[in-house]
Amino acid sequence: MDLKLDLNDTIMQLLQKEAAEKNISVSELVSELLKSYISNKSSKKKQAKSKQLLAKFAAESPTLPMPEEEMMDLISSEIKVYREEKRRA
Repeated sequence: MDLKLDLNDTIMQLLQKEAAEKNISVSELVSELLKSYISNKSSKKKQAKSKQLLAKFAAESPTLPMPEEEMMDLISSEIKVYREEKRRA
């Protein structure tokens, strides 16, 4: 299933940099981040919230559906969680 994400240049650059460091594609990185985010949520209520978050990322509008700073904070925190999980593995 394909999903189109409308991301601004700053976020895309962060994702590209992180993907290059891991030697994976941006698509793989986004998938890993989303899987990590979802797997860390145990309740259906929290899973519903992650779906709402994904909907914000996947908005078809050319404008950001959430403030850029909030989106950057979220991506940064998810990258930190992912790195910590990978270190533990």
